[in-house]
Order: sequence, then C-alpha cells, then structure tokens
Amino acid sequence: MKRKLALLMTLVFMFAFAACDDDDSNNSNNGTCGNDAIDGTEQCDGTDIGADDCTTIGQGFTGGTLGCLTTCSFDVSMCTGGTTCGNGVIDDGESCDGTNLGTDDCTTAGNYVSGTLSCNQDCTFNVAECVVDENCGNGIIDANESCDGTNLGTDDCTTAGDFTGGTLSCAIDCTFNVTMCENNTNCGNGIIDANESCDGTNLGTDDCTTIAGGYSGGTLACTDSCTFDTAQCTMGNSTSQQIHVVITTADATGLTLPVDNAYVTYTKAAVGTDPAGFFVQAELNGPALFVAVDPTTTTPVVVAGDEISFVVTEVASVGDMTQAMAITGLTNVSTGNSITPLIQDVNNTFDLVSNLDIYACEMVTTSATIIDDFAGAGTDHSAAVVETEGVTGNTNLRLRLPTVLLDTVDISAGCNVDLLGTPMWRYYTTAQLSIWNASEITINSCPAPEVLNAAASSPASVIVSFSRIIDGSTLVATGDQFTVAGLTVSAAAVTGPREVTITTSAQTEGANYDVVVDDTLHDTRGLGIAATANTATFIGYASPAVVVINEINANIPSCDLIELRVISGGSLDGFVLGERNETLVTFAGLMVNTNDYIIVHINGGNVLCNPDSSTDETTGPTELDNATYSSNFDSAYDWYSTDSGLTATTNVFVLYDSTGTIMDAVMASNGTSNPNGQSVSYAATIAAAGEWTNIDGTVPAGGYVGTDYHDNAAQDLGGTGTTVDGTSIQRVDNDDNNHKGDWGMSLSTWGANNPGQTDL
Repeated sequence: MKRKLALLMTLVFMFAFAACDDDDSNNSNNGTCGNDAIDGTEQCDGTDIGADDCTTIGQGFTGGTLGCLTTCSFDVSMCTGGTTCGNGVIDDGESCDGTNLGTDDCTTAGNYVSGTLSCNQDCTFNVAECVVDENCGNGIIDANESCDGTNLGTDDCTTAGDFTGGTLSCAIDCTFNVTMCENNTNCGNGIIDANESCDGTNLGTDDCTTIAGGYSGGTLACTDSCTFDTAQCTMGNSTSQQIHVVITTADATGLTLPVDNAYVTYTKAAVGTDPAGFFVQAELNGPALFVAVDPTTTTPVVVAGDEISFVVTEVASVGDMTQAMAITGLTNVSTGNSITPLIQDVNNTFDLVSNLDIYACEMVTTSATIIDDFAGAGTDHSAAVVETEGVTGNTNLRLRLPTVLLDTVDISAGCNVDLLGTPMWRYYTTAQLSIWNASEITINSCPAPEVLNAAASSPASVIVSFSRIIDGSTLVATGDQFTVAGLTVSAAAVTGPREVTITTSAQTEGANYDVVVDDTLHDTRGLGIAATANTATFIGYASPAVVVINEINANIPSCDLIELRVISGGSLDGFVLGERNETLVTFAGLMVNTNDYIIVHINGGNVLCNPDSSTDETTGPTELDNATYSSNFDSAYDWYSTDSGLTATTNVFVLYDSTGTIMDAVMASNGTSNPNGQSVSYAATIAAAGEWTNIDGTVPAGGYVGTDYHDNAAQDLGGTGTTVDGTSIQRVDNDDNNHKGDWGMSLSTWGANNPGQTDL
C-alpha cells in the first residue's frame, strides 16, 4: 500500500510539473495553476492550500507554515519539527530517501519493466525515467494491468479502492489513478458505516488479534480511509512469524528460511501450467503459504492434516503470490490433525479483494452467486465473476476451477453455491476462490437451462445445444419434446453433456427454421427448459463453407478486427471463431459464397466500436450499409463480438466448423513476450490438428514454447497500426500452408483481397 500511495503521489507531482512547465501554463491540460484556486491534480494554488497545514501532509512535520510553490505543489521549507525526509534513511511513511531506494527499482515501484528509479524531495518514488510494459498504451487491459488508456474495464472509484464516488482514470503505467476519487463522506464521523472497518478511534470490537493477518498483539489503529492500520500489530505465534518472513521475502534461491510446526491444510495436483503443491498455515487468520512441490514426491508424503517442519530454499512471486519453490529438511511432527479450525468464513467479509495480501493461500468458506459466464483463466482452468454477501460488483472476485470440473459440477451464470473450505488463490489483483474437486462445492440453486443454439448437422439432423447438462432420462427418444415448424421430428438422442441431436424430415437447403424445446426436458437438477429461452434458429442443411482467417489487427483501441475469407461457399451455421480458449463469435443463419468476406468486430458492445448499434448481417454485405452504420464495411458481412479485446502479444486464433473440428488457425506473436500457458497449450492443439507447423513442415519436439514459439509464429501481432486504416497482419497469397510463411504485414484491406491474393 505504501508503494501504491507513493506512486500516486509521484504521478500527481509529474502531472503538476508538466502543466506548469509550459511557457503558457494557463493553457496546459491542468489549465488553472496560478489562479489561486485548487483545480485538477494541484496540491495547492497560490494562497489556496485547502484544509492542509504542515502537520497533515504526511511528512512528519509538527508545525510551521505550509506554503505553495509556483508549480502548484506544497512548499515545506517553512515547516518545522519531526520530518526525517532527507536524512538518507527510509523512515515510516517514506518510500525512499535521497539515493536510498531500499531494495526497490522500477519493476517494484509500479507496472514498469525497466528504467531508472529515483527519489523525489518528498521521499516518494520518481518514476519519470521508468519504462512501462510494452502492452501499456494499447487500449487493452493485459495481464498485470488494472486499466489501459481510457479502458477501465468495469471498474470505477467504488471498485478501485475505499471510495464512494468521483472520477477514476488510468495512470501512465496502466495502474488506477484515484486522485479524483472521493472518500466515503461518512468516514471521519466516528461511526463505523457500511464498507468501513473502523472510523477514527472507533475500532468496534476489534483489535490486532481479531482481524485477518495472523496477529497476536500490538496496537490496532484506523487509517484516514477508515480501514485498519496494522503497522503496530505484532505477528502471531512463531510459526506464523516464520511464514510471514517467507511470503515477504523477495525472489531468491539459496535461502534457509525455517517453517516449524505448520499444518498442511490442502494438497493439489498439477493442472495445466499450475503446479502441484500444498498449503500450510498455523492460525485461523493466517498467514498461509503455498509450497510448489508435488506432495506425492516428498519424503514423507505430505497429506492434509499433517503437522510438518521444513526449510524453504527458494521463493518466487507468481502472479503476485509468493510461493516456496523448493524446500529441504521435511519432517513430519504429527498426523491426522483437523484443519476445520483453520477455515475462515468470509461470506460477509468486504475486503477480500482490496486486502488480498492478507487472505492469499488461507483456507476460506463462503456462499457465492455466479454473475457471468465462465471463461478461460489460465491453461485448463475457467473462472467467472462471483458475488458474496460482503463483496458485490467487483470483477476481481472470481470462482476458478479446472475446466474439466465444469462438466462434473455443472455450474453456470446465476447459480448460487457454497464453497466448503479451500485455499484462496490469487492472480495479481484478482482474488480467486478456488475448488479442485467436486466435493468442495454445494449447489444451492441454479436458473433453468436455456437453449443456446441449433445447427443442422445433416439434411435430416439438427444439434441443439443447452446451457446446462441434460438429464438423459427425461429425454423422449421419439423427439416429441422438439417442434420445428415445417419439419417433422422423429427421434432425439443425447450426443454430448449439453447437446441433443434430433432427427428431422428432409430440410430445404438454406431455409430458416426455428426449433422449440418443451420444458419436460430437464437438466440434472430437475429443472425444465426456461420458457423465456426455449428456441433457436437454424438454416436448412447446406454443405459447410470452407473458410480461412485472412487478416488480423489486435491493436485498434476499443475495436480490434478479424477478417475471414470464404474459399468455398456454403453454410457457416454453427461455426465458431475463438481466441485461444475464448469464444469470440458463434455464427448462425449465415450462408456465404466463394470470395465473400466476414469481418468480426471485437468489443461490439462498446459505442466506440459500434456507434450505431449494428447487429450481425446474415442476408448480404450491405444488409446494414455503411451510410447508416458507420463501422460496417459494405464489401463484407459484419459481425460483432462481445469480447472486450484481443491479446496483442502472443495469441492463437482458431476457427471451428459446426462439428467442433478445427478448420483453420493462426499462431501469432509480437516476437518478444514470453508465450503464456494458454498460447502454448493452443499452439499444441492446432499443431496436433495439422493446422500449424514450422516452414519445413516439422513441429518442435518440445512443442511451441519460448523461442520456438516466436521463431515459427506469424509476426508482428503487437506491431500493427492502431487505426482501421493502419497496418495489419494478413495472408500474403491464396495458399494455406499452415505456417508463418503464409503471413506478412501490410496496409489493411478489410473486405478485399490482400496484396498477392486473387479471386478464387
């Protein structure tokens, strides 16, 4: 928190200096420095210093006269007593002092990757010479970014901190700028109101020992934002102190950090790129630690309920969660201990996200309501936003589980569940309530299943897909629960967990049909099909079209684009375009001809991407013409995806036909970023399908990882233009060799042949 506050202070100073540095400062962005009134990011202005004095500005002064510099920042030259800023020692409330930066550099002072960190005169970090992450500024909220440009995601002041309103913006390093956010107007009234932990000297019934963090004593206080100040609290028992030392140690090897008499609370197997390991804790309120060592390989083998001692020899921060990567000297002190006393009920806890450092890796239980659809959350994992009694409207609280487990527990948006006691995982600022086994969740309620879509799979069969797993015992084999106007349904069979294939009379090619499903068909919870979502449209079976991904730009703020080219005409009904494990769009009711183009607009719900609220075109490229819908192309079918934006570092784009078979794929790279687990996983998937190889037709023995990924991927996903008319990565001719030789960069040609292509 100290670093975040320091960073914000630094940004305030930077903006103020930038505004007043201009010869015509009254025309600068801040616009009013020198008018004797505090505006924008000014700390003061002339004689106006607001309600502050030397004692309130957080620099330790006890008296004197506070003034204002011509830069509209505080002049502390006449303040007296108490301050230690300038003594070369980093004291309480200081991030640095003179040339003393402690152990910090640009990479720890904010979302920076390199550069030179220095110290301001007020002992806050000066990040002016730090270099931001290469993705920062592309308008897309990438990993480790809270925001990007004007893109704040779904956040506002109320979700970015302990604020009740105001204007949230994005700092130059893609972290939130909360300088214009407004504090709780009730904070300071001495009463503990909603979303306050304390108020002034009013701590309620709490002290250091009753709050999360594993403290055993000390003096609890209250911050000016009405959250607990634990600076004077002391850590709990000796084991908790040892765990605290480990999780606050910087990444290093060759360590000798003992942990004695800790209880193993949970063990997990490896899933995707998440390692196998076990969690240890000593007290109800933590702290806790994840040990990234497979418990089945330890001697002795570690199981939940063991009391163990060991020495940590290596730690590393993964997604801002410190993990013990290697241990030695493991001994088993006792076995069969109950971990129930270590499980916290956090259902009414409101700071699970804002105080995530305290809860990470600790055993928690809660009720949660799933708010949106599950989406990819790391290799072989899915996650969805959830709400508890204590946390609502915060997209950084999620339920995460192995994707394969979704088909076992069958949960979806709208379900209310109880999590029965598992560790809190984290990924940077995202708090991830997690389960790894079906026994760790109880489903209290779920909405009725819905019909998602339907697609003809042959001239006499249709696949109907549902939002939840269908109970096959409720399906009538004669198909009487399905009605299609103009067709006779004669049979039905469950052909997948969430799909039923019906047999129909002969369909008319290209004709539109509506299938209606009776509510006597149930899901596994005994719920009938929802009356408000019991129908889907499909087109009479036609030979599937042959389509390739033809052009991509992942760098257009608020509206990335992907173009598909039709190699052979036919039906696109049921085709799916995906970005790694995320569905961008599912096509329905679309018949296309050879040489047609389909342009998919990403972030179609954003007014900047779709200012005229265009819908998807199905009858022709000029169905919704450019004169009326300014974002549309009259030479292509325009479709809109609700996905918020494409990743422009490493990515894999996949086009599936209506049977789920991969029709085309592109492995793309910016040439520098380390490919993440999802990109590596999907690169392996498309290689196995024969849709991507090296130029010589081979595939690396170890898969597409590291330099093998970059050396053989289409370039440069991160180097394209930032406008619709700028450059894009695109196919260079009519050939489809399934390697990077098919791809190059040129000025975009949306809805037309690329340079080197000819009509088919």
